[in-house]
Amino acid sequence: MAANKSKSQSSLALHKVIMVGSGGVGKSALTLQFMYDEEYRISGRC
Repeated sequence: MAANKSKSQSSLALHKVIMVGSGGVGKSALTLQFMYDEEYRISGRC
């Protein structure tokens, strides 16, 4: 760990996630659900 990092920066973990899959299977919906911590609803479909 670098000596010049502050205590708050060093306690945060960094995670990178790659979403792969066919079109129309919900990659964007799943990503948005994790990013914003709320349910993603498509307004144009019934």
